[in-house]
Amino acid sequence: MSIREYSTVSGVLNLAFIFLSLRVLTSAFSSNLHSGYIFSESHKAVFSHTRRQSKMIILVWFFSSIAITFGISPILGNSICLIINYYFFIFLRYDSISRGFGAPGYFMTFVNLTSLVLQLVAEFQPSNLDLVISLIGFEIGTIFVVSGFYKCSAGYLHGRGINVGLNNPMWAYRFTYWQSWTPVKTRTRYINYMSILGEIVGGLLLMSVKFQFAGALIIAMMFVGVMLMVRLASLCPAIIFVTLGTQMILPGNEKSFEDVINPRYFSSIAVAIQFVLFLVYVGISVNFYIKKSLPKVLQVPTNIIVTFFGISLWRVFTSDMTSIRIRIFDVDSQGNRRELSNWDLRDNRRFNFVGEAIAVTSIFTLLKYQSSQEAFKNRLISYANTFPATLLEFEYHYVATSKDEVSTRHVRTYIVDSTLPKVTEVKVDPKFDPSAPEEHSHVTAATQYGHYN
Repeated sequence: MSIREYSTVSGVLNLAFIFLSLRVLTSAFSSNLHSGYIFSESHKAVFSHTRRQSKMIILVWFFSSIAITFGISPILGNSICLIINYYFFIFLRYDSISRGFGAPGYFMTFVNLTSLVLQLVAEFQPSNLDLVISLIGFEIGTIFVVSGFYKCSAGYLHGRGINVGLNNPMWAYRFTYWQSWTPVKTRTRYINYMSILGEIVGGLLLMSVKFQFAGALIIAMMFVGVMLMVRLASLCPAIIFVTLGTQMILPGNEKSFEDVINPRYFSSIAVAIQFVLFLVYVGISVNFYIKKSLPKVLQVPTNIIVTFFGISLWRVFTSDMTSIRIRIFDVDSQGNRRELSNWDLRDNRRFNFVGEAIAVTSIFTLLKYQSSQEAFKNRLISYANTFPATLLEFEYHYVATSKDEVSTRHVRTYIVDSTLPKVTEVKVDPKFDPSAPEEHSHVTAATQYGHYN
């Protein structure tokens, strides 16, 4: 694969993301003053985020992606796509209900970043192209090693792993099939253990540099399987592409200038940046697992780097999130209910995009991560305002597992009246605590250390 071909595929992935998210993208890029997801009180927002402005930005993103795909100023096109992705998916991720669309938004940004970096390095620093490709592989490996170890501590070793999400129509295809995959079944243990081992082994091989292609192949094969089971939109193709694609680039096929910076200086700077990023992962792991703040001289720069680069301890597809199933109903003046959130219907494009599942789930995980009823209600009201209805009911269903069965039970109903505005909580199951962490989870309410709880 040449860098030109890599750039072309990045353009196609941008177009795929836009197409798959189009039903909710305008809301995701608008403020809650304009029936959108971004908090109007955010001090980070650089413009008013009206729906008209959002549509203009989406058009710019679309035409930039077209240009990249057809090789028209790909460096400029990837730069524009990267700026848009970074602003909405990384910079404003904590200032939006959508949380930057989670992993799909993060990896879409990563795809544009790697495409742009590879083009610039091939043109202006060609002798270090191999090094940069290795460093990209090392970063991807770090992400998956961290994710794999988190899964070890989040229920995957105790029967509450990927099987929980596979029983939730917010995340999985053919969710009724997986109801027979109870925690004690050998096949359930196998799929959970393989999820952990695949990420850790594949990630470590990517970090080894010498065996990066083998690691990339393991990660790619894993996500081919995940793509067939879970509705993750363009996330799986993006991970497969950026992980395996970078390892298949053949340096030297591009027309290049001579090195702009002394190769030795450039390589030292590149390795130093990657080493610092690795130390940041170590730092936030200490914050999360040991529940300790680093010395201030280390914690402050760690927080700055985490915020700037969007670094996180991946909680992707753990029961902290996947055990929550939300059903949304429109209630008319006669009390008749109509379900809006038909997650398993393919013609319901808003609720078939994984970003919408992330947005809805992020509202309800706030009860676990911050234990703030006020923040939760404000976000629920903002989300309700994205619908034309004035009275909505949010049914909270919990995916529970036992040795003999997997069941989904209705535990809460939240009634949102947008005209007042007001949120009324109905405790269907008084014993259930929506702020309690999962049994095997390390999640606690946010405290003073770092950004991680």
